[in-house]
Amino acid sequence: MLKYWYKNIPAHHNSPELFWRSRLIAHSLLICTVYFFVLTVINIFKFNSYELALLDAVGLTLSILLYVWFIKSSKIKAVSWAVVLLINSLILTFIISINGAAYSLFGQH
Repeated sequence: MLKYWYKNIPAHHNSPELFWRSRLIAHSLLICTVYFFVLTVINIFKFNSYELALLDAVGLTLSILLYVWFIKSSKIKAVSWAVVLLINSLILTFIISINGAAYSLFGQH
């Protein structure tokens, strides 16, 4: 699966810095895609929480769209900013969605 994921990313073999940046973007988008897919499936089938599943599906869609944009445009700087915003929104969504439960970062123990 990883060969398929990396097959289409822009290859910047003339610049090691750009090569590793594009690999980091591809890794980050792969992790976000898998994360949002798993959460969408869990929220639908285990918890019957369709609102959270919709939110996770939006994150999944954004991850896939960012990957396609990255492949088509090769704009490393713009896509890297978008990935940072996506990951930060993922973290903030988790913190907001748990409402201070005991397993949260700011939980009441």
